[in-house]
Amino acid sequence: MWRDPEGGCTYLKLGDTLSLRYQRDGLPDCPDARQETSLPSNSQAAVTRDDVRNVTQAIEGLSRRLDDLRREYERRGRF
Repeated sequence: MWRDPEGGCTYLKLGDTLSLRYQRDGLPDCPDARQETSLPSNSQAAVTRDDVRNVTQAIEGLSRRLDDLRREYERRGRF
């Protein structure tokens, strides 16, 4: 893991790739994530935490598939 000294966000380091780390509730592991996503008390949230979690999981799944494809192309000598 690596923490950005300026923003304070935590990243996972896999080889040469840095991926933003997410908390269990789907928010980025950054100090200001809760403040930036909070809504005024008189408004309704259009996006739920489940929505954020689902999108996060989908992005992570796509990232894993892209990594698999990259490794396959490297194995075949195409990169």
